[in-house]
Amino acid sequence: MTEAVDGQDGLDQASKASFSVMIIDVNMPNMDGLTMVKNLRSAGVKTPIIMLSTEGSATTSAAAKAAGANGLVVKPFKSDLLVAAVMRLAR
Repeated sequence: MTEAVDGQDGLDQASKASFSVMIIDVNMPNMDGLTMVKNLRSAGVKTPIIMLSTEGSATTSAAAKAAGANGLVVKPFKSDLLVAAVMRLAR
């Protein structure tokens, strides 16, 4: 497991290693999660991405999808929901 302190750090970490799935929060300092996902996709990264957000609106979901995320999990969530999403995408 790799952790990043903010969106820019996450983007840097993603360029240094390979991951089965990435879990990225929408709200992060220095670079928000949507921008991070757009940058990853623009760089050709195909790794499945699950976004986390406190907002479960259709607008947030559409923005995550438009950025290139494969799914959105709304906080707070039960851990089994996140684990199921990760398992589904890691195949």
